Amino acid sequence: MISTRVADADDAEEAIELLRRSFIELGVDGHQNDEATVQAWLQNKTTQRFARWLADPDTQVIVAEWEGAIRGVGSIHRSGEIRLCYVLPGFQASGVGRALLARLEEHAQLWHLSSVHLSSGIGARVFYERCGYQPSGSAKPGFGISFLFPYTKVLSRP
Repeated sequence: MISTRVADADDAEEAIELLRRSFIELGVDGHQNDEATVQAWLQNKTTQRFARWLADPDTQVIVAEWEGAIRGVGSIHRSGEIRLCYVLPGFQASGVGRALLARLEEHAQLWHLSSVHLSSGIGARVFYERCGYQPSGSAKPGFGISFLFPYTKVLSRP
């Protein structure tokens, strides 16, 4: 069974390893194994940066667990931007991503936000669309050779 909770400092190493593996292994459609693109994205995925995310009062970091291990990491900023939503390779289509989004959206509602937005890599677009996110503009350059696609979701009232 999948559970979600607010991340803490003890999650740093496992969460950062998950983010790095997810981007490298599941984001191939976007980065096309271009070393400069991969390194640009990985540059700030460190345990020190994770600690800064946790300390930021305008950021909420969530982890999704299954069988006692972290299987997903997500974050949202008070601006309504979902900045992270990554699952461990092998756990796509398991419900982990949906559980993360649901928890992030709940937190947005606690902040009294009426909508959330994110930038999706090419490989995750279908997932976000299935979760009710709507395209909200043209693709923009991401890291290196990658492109990011903007999405928005209007939240229902709690």
